[in-house]
Amino acid sequence: MASVTGTSNWEIAPYAEVNASATWYTDIKSIEAPPELPPDGKIPVTFTWSGETQGFDVNIYAVFKGKYISSPGTYNFNLLYGKQYAIVLDAFCVADTTTTVASECQAVADPSLKFNQAAFNAEMAAAGLPTYSLSQYYGFGYSPNLAPEPSTLVLLGSGLLGIAGLARKRIGR
Repeated sequence: MASVTGTSNWEIAPYAEVNASATWYTDIKSIEAPPELPPDGKIPVTFTWSGETQGFDVNIYAVFKGKYISSPGTYNFNLLYGKQYAIVLDAFCVADTTTTVASECQAVADPSLKFNQAAFNAEMAAAGLPTYSLSQYYGFGYSPNLAPEPSTLVLLGSGLLGIAGLARKRIGR
């Protein structure tokens, strides 16, 4: 669930900081019993995220499986079947409130998970086990308050903080 906060103290600084965070959970669910389990019980997945920010002094990052990921890109992980993992997307930006024009800062991120079939095939072959299509036997589960498609855009933070500048002008500061 995303939350947005913004504050400004015109006596100290003519800007407002906006922080937003979205967290949801995923796990690997069984569609049907696989012919053979991976040797270590872990299933290789690829976590990909892209993101963009607009505004002044902006930062966006992801945290997956306890790893802080400061750059959008593609990352490989091994997940245990049935264990729940948090996906966190976090954004920070600063909006200028010194003008009467609306100042905006915004961050958008697009995460996705998919099975890393090539890594799975190599792991199974190294263990002398038969390989099979991961997507035939497994699927991803997601927390119930979010759409099941992980590639849906998640709006992390959007603040129209120019309203603070207009309020400042109205009260004569």
